Amino acid sequence: MGSDAASMIGRVGLAALETWAAQASITINPSLNDERGWDALLQFDPPGEGMPSGPLDSAAPQRTCMVQIKTTTTGQKSWSIKLSNWRLMISDPIPWFILVVHLDANRAAAAAYLVHV
Repeated sequence: MGSDAASMIGRVGLAALETWAAQASITINPSLNDERGWDALLQFDPPGEGMPSGPLDSAAPQRTCMVQIKTTTTGQKSWSIKLSNWRLMISDPIPWFILVVHLDANRAAAAAYLVHV
C-alpha cells in the first residue's frame, strides 16, 4: 500500500477515535506533527459534576492519556514502532495506549483493540 493510501487509512482510524471520544464526552486533541509517537491526546473530565465542593487544590485532577493509532484493512497483527517512541511511551508519566483499528471493505471500523503500554 502506498504512503498516500496508508495516510488515508490512518485518517479513517483517527476519525473513528474522534467519533468514539465525542460519544463518551472525551476531549481529543490530535497531533499536528506525528514526530513524537502519539496521534491523539485524550482529556477526561474529573469525576463528579460541576465545581468541587472544597479547596480547588484538593480537587481531583484532570485525567489524560496519549494514544498511538494503528489502522489496517488487512488481518495485520503487528506493526513496527520506533525504539525512540517506545522509550518515550514507557518513560512518560502520562499513560500511553496503542489503538488498533481494523477496517472492513467499506473502510468502516469493524473492530478495535486498545492496548496499554
